[in-house]
This record gives sequence, structure tokens and C-alpha cells, in this order.
Amino acid sequence: MGTALSLIPLALLAGAALNGFFSLWSARGRSVSRTLVHVVACAAPLFAFAMAIQVWRGLGEAGGRITTQWFEWIAVGDLRIGLDLTADALTCVMLLVITGIGSLIHIYSTAYMHEEEGFARYFSALNLFTFFMTILVLGKNLAVLFVGWEGVGLCSYLLIGYWWKDSEKATAGMKAFVVNRVGDFGFLIALFLLWRTAGTLDFAGIQAYATSEAGRATLLGPSGILGASVATLIGLLLFWGATGKSAQIPLYVWLPDAMAGPTPVSALIHAATMVTAGVYMVARLNFLYALSPVAQGTIMVVAGVTSLFAGVMALAQTDIKKVLAYSTISQIGYMMLGVGTGYVAAGMFHVVTHAFFKAALFLGSGSVIHACHHEQDMRHMGGLRKKMPWTCAAMTLSAAAMAGVPPLSGFFSKDEILWRAFSHGTMAGKIGWLCGFLGALLTAFYMFRLIFMTFGGSYRGHAHPHEVPKPMWMTQGALALGAAIVGFLGVPHILGGHDIFGHYLAPIIPDFAQPHAAHGEHAIAVEWSLMAWSVVMGLAGISAAWWAYVKKPELPGRVTAKIPKLHALVRDKFRVDEAYTATVVRPTESLARQVVLRGVDQGLIEGIVNGLGSVARLLGRVLSFGQTGLLRGYVGIMILGALLLLLSVLG
Repeated sequence: MGTALSLIPLALLAGAALNGFFSLWSARGRSVSRTLVHVVACAAPLFAFAMAIQVWRGLGEAGGRITTQWFEWIAVGDLRIGLDLTADALTCVMLLVITGIGSLIHIYSTAYMHEEEGFARYFSALNLFTFFMTILVLGKNLAVLFVGWEGVGLCSYLLIGYWWKDSEKATAGMKAFVVNRVGDFGFLIALFLLWRTAGTLDFAGIQAYATSEAGRATLLGPSGILGASVATLIGLLLFWGATGKSAQIPLYVWLPDAMAGPTPVSALIHAATMVTAGVYMVARLNFLYALSPVAQGTIMVVAGVTSLFAGVMALAQTDIKKVLAYSTISQIGYMMLGVGTGYVAAGMFHVVTHAFFKAALFLGSGSVIHACHHEQDMRHMGGLRKKMPWTCAAMTLSAAAMAGVPPLSGFFSKDEILWRAFSHGTMAGKIGWLCGFLGALLTAFYMFRLIFMTFGGSYRGHAHPHEVPKPMWMTQGALALGAAIVGFLGVPHILGGHDIFGHYLAPIIPDFAQPHAAHGEHAIAVEWSLMAWSVVMGLAGISAAWWAYVKKPELPGRVTAKIPKLHALVRDKFRVDEAYTATVVRPTESLARQVVLRGVDQGLIEGIVNGLGSVARLLGRVLSFGQTGLLRGYVGIMILGALLLLLSVLG
């Protein structure tokens, strides 16, 4: 099992290296077979997926955990960190999602990127992105996790800015990179605090420390900063990092611009990899967050507000990919809300269901854009249900799953999160639930607004759309089918199910991390009521979208005409980017100019250069007095020098 565990990232690294070589080879003007590049690119994640299945199957025989040690990475004083990999139930969930969904996205990419230049470079970066994500979830300690954390950040920069000759796309890649570095600053501080407090960065060691009497007392003790406990300070700093990777308020601003990359990249980032990294990290350290109600409450409030705020922004977007981008921010809010309650299974189950329906939706949007000759504005689409029936079916089914229509997957995962938040017994839980409850209405509305604007009515564009090649619509179909049925892994007991997913993760969730939900007939009645209202909100959102964009298509225009300023504010994403530019970007640039231009460039560098010049000129003037051009003067200087030399020897 240890060998299979090691082969998962190594296969992906080998694929990245081979296609990287092919990219360099083609850059020298040599011919490279596209088929060979495609085979290497797809074989790597498929092989990794097969190994992930083997690890999952062997987990029970290995006692619930498989570990392999590669080598000692850092040895400084008492600090010993190995580049070690480990897998448990939580890791296997992530591995199967990353490699399984990732494989389908790679296959889709072979058709979508077929005509692009630099295709080997694209697939090399795609394999490398998946490699770093597996390192992130396989890391036995926080240091190895951080390597994967930074690696996916680097690859996101490479893939979002894939069309680097376009300055707008290159800027989007840089924005994603810089914003994530802001979050990583908090993450790094938390790592140092954890090492100083627990004396280890190993997950098992941190958990053992957090559950020991002495460790618990230290973590619950004061940190000396704003009256927060040590556990609260560390938890909030780690969550600071997670707001960057998982696009939560206030560091969500990079994710909508990530649409600048190829659509399969958007599907990989939004569905199966990078944006779920923060959710995974919080889930992995659930035993630490269980010691800090403040950190848990902060996560629930931020996640709930993020889900609602992003849902509102999605209402007025007309770019099909931007709608899906804001929906991702909103759905990650649900995931964070779930893990923030302390019941890891709720948030992680939504990670799984979301991976299927969001990947299908993004790949479907890519098919629409491909068929409409790179048109992304939904106002120039419409009527595509007849021209692209397979894509229409896959996207509609996935949108229904995301809207929480029973018995599709989103119904089970989203309702579980809302129930856990409502039953948490805290004000933060109630705030998170209320935001998520209202978000369910918005989700259903903006997703079916997308469906009706894209596939309903008559075609409003100027292209000649048609169904996409078979590899593209077949992968969409497979993902949509998964979105329809994977929810049955989490059917709750109240509906006659056994919550297979929750029981699978139960061994790694400590008892003290369970939510403080009431039991008995009253709790059952509350759960039924919450479920019913959630479904009603979802169906109401779908009905409202149908009424506004099918029955009365002139209605949205009339409404926006009455509230032009509000509509413009929502369409412009509440001008948060402009606010950041005014308050952060421009002052930083001004400060940099002052420090670098005047302080370093003019003060230091020009000072040194000009100073050397001044010294040379002064020295030249002094020496020039001896340059008279008279022979007798030079002879006199020579005699004087000889006499001085003789006197120094005799003396």
C-alpha cells in the first residue's frame, strides 16, 4: 500500500516532466505528436486514480491509515520534518475526487485545447497542478501540506495566465498569485506558532498534544493578543490562509478573474482542487478548532456571509463563466459552514457533490463557448437546447443538483450543512444557517437564469453553434450522472438512509468535535421542517427564473430599469475591486515608488554611482597637478621618489 501511495503523486510528476520536455522540444522548432502529449497527460491522472482506488480498498486492512516515509527533509536543532505521506479516510475522499474528476477534465481538455499552440506546456502545467494537490492532501505534516499549498498557487498562476500574451489574462494570473500570498502570510505565522506551542508540525503529533491534559491547558490559555486563546489565535491565522485558497471574504476577489484561463482550468480549480484546499485544511485540523468556539463561530459567520454575498453578485452577471465563478465562491461558503460546525462529514460531503455538478457545469460552459465561437455573454446565446442537446441535458441536470432539487446530490449535502448549522446551538450557527437558507433561493434562481438564457428561447448570436466533439459531451455526461447519484452516499437516517459517507469519516472525527444538536422527536421535527423549507426555496428560485426569463422575458429589463443604480452596483460586484485598488493597491504602489525610486534607486544606487564618479574626478584633479608635460619635472619627481625609497631602507 505504501508503494501505491507513493505512485499517486509520482505518476503525475512524471507526466508533468515528460510534457514539460515535449514543450521545450517544440519550442526549439521540433515536431511533437499531439496524440503522444494527450496520452501522457491523461495516463498520469488515470493511473493515479487507479492507485487511489487501491489505497482506498486497502485502508481497512492497514488499520485505517497508510504511511510512507520518503526522506528527512528538514533537520535543524530539535526540528525534524520528513517528506512523509499518509492516507486515511479523509485523504482518500480527496484523492478520489482530485484524480477521478481531474482525469475527466484532462480527457475533456484533449478536445478543447486541440488547436491551441503550446498544448504540451498546458498539459504539463495541468499534470503539475494535480501533482501538487495530491501532495497537499497526502502530507503527513503541515510543512508538506504547505508545499502542496504553494505549489497549486504557482500552477494556478501558470494556468490562469496561460494566454500570457494577452495582458488582461496575464494580470488575472498575477492577481490570483498575489492575493493568495496575502493569505499565506497568516498561514505561515500559524505554522510557527504551532511549532513553538506543540513542538511538532505532524498532524498526529498536534492531535496528541491537543488531546493531552497539558496541551489542552496550553492551547486554551491566553495568547497575549486581544485576549484570544492560543487555539483561537492559531485557528484564525490558519483560516486567514484558507480565505485566500478557498476564496472567502475578504480574499475572494481573485477567483472571478481566474476565468481568464482555459475553461478546463476553471473546472479543475473550481471543482476538484485548489478552492477546496482551505476546506480540507480546516477539516484536517478539526480537533484544534474544536478547542476554539470563537474560531468555529468566525468560520461559520464568514462562510455564511460569503455564500449569500457571492450569490447576490451572481444575479447580475452576464458572462456565463462569471456566473459559475460566483456560484463557486458561494458553494465553498457552504463547505466552510459545514466544517465550521465541527461535523467534518457535512462540509466534506458537499466537497464531493460539488465536484461533480460544478465540473459538469464548467465543462458545459466551455462547450457552449466553443460552439459559439468564443462568445461568453449569455445575452448573445439562447435556443441552444436544439443545437446542443447533450450539453443542455448535462448542464440542466447539474444545475438542478446544485439548486438542491431532490433526490439529486446537492439536496442531500446542502441540507445536511444547513441542519448542522441551525442545530449548532450558537448565534454564529444561526447566522450561518440564515445566510445559507437565503442563498438556496439565490442559487436556484441564478443557475436556472443561466440555463434559460443559454438554452431557452431563440438563438440571439451570430455564430453557427453545434454539438461539441464526443470526448467533450461524454465527460460532461459522466459528471452530470455522478451529480445525480452520488448524493445517495449521504442519505440521512431521517429519510431511511444510513449516511454511508458520514459513517466512513466517523473514525477520524473526535467525539468532542460532534455538533451539540438536540435529539428526540423535537429534533426530528426541526430537521423535517428545515429540509422542507430548503426544498421550497430551491423550487421557488427555479420558478422565479422560469417566469422572468421564459414566461416574461421582458420582465428583467423592466426591473433593472427601475433600479439602475442598484443593478449597476451588483453588476459591478459592489465595486470591491475598485475599493481595494483605491485603499490597498495604489497606496502600496505609491509607497513602493517612494522607497524604491527615491530611496533605493536615487538615494542608494545613484548615490554610489555618482559618488564613485565624484571620487574619480577629484582624484583626477589632484593627479593632474603632476602632469606638466615638462621633462625636467618628471626627472625631479623620479629623483625625489628614489631618495625617499633610499631613506626608508636605511631607516
